[in-house]
Amino acid sequence: MSTFLRVKNDDKQEIISFLAKNDEIKKKEYEKFFKLQSLISQKNSFYGWYIRDHENKVRGFLGALTHQSPHHKNRLIVNMTN
Repeated sequence: MSTFLRVKNDDKQEIISFLAKNDEIKKKEYEKFFKLQSLISQKNSFYGWYIRDHENKVRGFLGALTHQSPHHKNRLIVNMTN
């Protein structure tokens, strides 16, 4: 049975690896997104939720990642991702 969980700081690297494997964005870019999110809200960083299957593997992610957008004069913006 799959479980829907909130991403905690300890889960970040596993989520980053999952996203980088399943997307065109490189792992270093995802690491920057998660680091920036941590800096913005240091005490209560929110990254999103993820699905872990019965084999304890990450199978999905739903989150909001903050990044600096060159298309918006490097202002911080938030993008939803899944």
